[in-house]
Formats: sequence, structure tokens, C-alpha cells
Amino acid sequence: PGVGQCYMQPRIDKAYHRFPGEIIPRLVGEGLEPRIALEFTGSLLDGLYKSGNFEALYALRQAFTDARYRDRVELLGAPWGHAHAPSTRPEDYVLHLTAWCNHIAALFGLDVLARVRVFSPSEMALPIHPDIAYHMINNLAFVGPGYRGIIVQADTVETLDGKPVANPNLPHRLIVESSVGETRQIVAFLKKGGSVGA
Repeated sequence: PGVGQCYMQPRIDKAYHRFPGEIIPRLVGEGLEPRIALEFTGSLLDGLYKSGNFEALYALRQAFTDARYRDRVELLGAPWGHAHAPSTRPEDYVLHLTAWCNHIAALFGLDVLARVRVFSPSEMALPIHPDIAYHMINNLAFVGPGYRGIIVQADTVETLDGKPVANPNLPHRLIVESSVGETRQIVAFLKKGGSVGA
């Protein structure tokens, strides 16, 4: 109280509770089949916990674990903080990945963590340096659930012949190659413009 924008706390609490706690159950109750992907940094979830926003965390837990909703709400992987992959040392980025996974397991359980398959990097940023890109994609395969996909900006990837991707609405195979020829691949979901997630 009396610090910063604390008057916004009730609105913030409501915003993080609304989708999983109100909208999804209402739509499912009406016989509809909504699908939503949610992305939260670990530091944001930690802030909800430390601020006592247990109602939103409980609603998220229900959305991720209750059989009625778990196929409707997908949790996307994220770094612990808003770490920007191109400007974060690979060693530090691994710490962000690991801390996020540990926090998700502690808040929602290992079952929820095991179902996380797509990673949503901050700003959908993909490193352009070949070694940093290789380390990032390589680490996604081994940290936590073993990610199978990544969301990136459509204009940050191109075909092998250097042309823009023809159909950005379809999943693509993203291949990264280090400066010494090591390769790693992952499914890329391309997003045109703007940002995703919270």
C-alpha cells in the first residue's frame, strides 16, 4: 500500500483469474470447445504468489489439471524472467529455463510440466548468431519437458534459399546450425507481427 501502482492490484488480480477461472468454464458449460494457449514468465507467477493472488493461481491450476478444461488450456513454456534470448548468455538462459520449469512443477505439479511442449521466448526473439541460436534450441530439447516447438516471429525465419516463408500459418521445421556445423531442429510456429503472451 502506498507504493507505486498498488491501486491496480485488484484489476491485475481479476485479469489473471478471468480466462481460466471464468471464461473457459463458462464456454465449456455452454457446450463450446474453446482453445487457448497461455504463457507466463516464472517471475510473473512468483509475483502473483507473493502478492497473495491465490485465487488466480488456483484458477490456473484448475485449468491445467481438471479433466474438463485441461485439453482446452495449453501452457506455453517461457523463461523465468523476461530474458531476451539474443542478448542473454546461453549459460544464463539455461538458468531461466530451469528456474521456470522448477517453478511450474512446484505450483502446478509435474503432470502439468510434462504436458508443456511449445516454448514462447520473450518477444518471440530468436538469436541470429548461429552458436547462440544452436545453444538455445539445443537446450530446449533437454531442459524441463523437452520442448518440441517454439513460437517465433514470421519475419525472423526464412527458407534454405533465403526467401521468406511462403505459408506462415503452417508449422515449419526450424533448423539451426552452429559455426562448427552442429545442427538442431525444432517445430516452429510462426506469428506475424506483435507479441504473444503475458
